[in-house]
Amino acid sequence: MNALSKVKNAMFPPPAYSEDGRAQWPSRTSFLLASMGGAMGFGNMLRYPSQVYNNNGLQWFVPYLMAISCLAIPLLILEIAIGQAYRSGTVISFNALDKRLRGVGLSMVFTGYCICVYYVPLLSWVWVYFRNSFQAAPFAWTGRAEDFFYNDVVIQKAKVEGEISGGSVQSYSTYPNTAVS
Repeated sequence: MNALSKVKNAMFPPPAYSEDGRAQWPSRTSFLLASMGGAMGFGNMLRYPSQVYNNNGLQWFVPYLMAISCLAIPLLILEIAIGQAYRSGTVISFNALDKRLRGVGLSMVFTGYCICVYYVPLLSWVWVYFRNSFQAAPFAWTGRAEDFFYNDVVIQKAKVEGEISGGSVQSYSTYPNTAVS
């Protein structure tokens, strides 16, 4: 067990801590890669390349680059700078900046929560397609895309109705392939 612990510490060293007890990034490169990964979304990865291809390319690329360079990158740098200056999360940082900005920090937390609610199911669907793409030559969804999505990815099954007779419940409705019963 001691050897396993040494291997784990060699591969994943514990982070350095600052004077206030908070963990620090091991290098600027790891911070930059984590920031880029956090800023990347499904729109940039999946939808945008298909939009460029379907709509003659360059006319979509110029406004995209303008929006990234004039809006997205400066706001990301501003948010990171505020967090670094106050060494805390969004709510505390914006509250320390000005009491009236506490709502901006709360809205950032709320937005993150809202994104997670729909992002996790989308990621699971992507993984189902990714896993099925390694199977035999014609993809499993070839020629039956809608049927594959509803029956294999989402596994949407019909509800089994319950029974009521004589004013009392004989059996309750069940929902196959879910945890709801």
